[in-house]
Amino acid sequence: MAGFTVNKTQIIDDIIENKELFYGEQFSNLKSKLSWMDAGIYMDVRGLIRSNNFDRKNLEIIFRSKV
Repeated sequence: MAGFTVNKTQIIDDIIENKELFYGEQFSNLKSKLSWMDAGIYMDVRGLIRSNNFDRKNLEIIFRSKV
């Protein structure tokens, strides 16, 4: 089984550029737009948005253990 390399910086940039999608999109719809998305990332990003802590620094923190 072959693996793939994930570019954390690009994913964080994608999340920031598409922040508005996390407000109204359900996970399945968002997954079709951002193919690398998983349920854990989705919930963590939504949590940051809800708690008003959405910024690059906090996104980098959630990706330290995820990717």
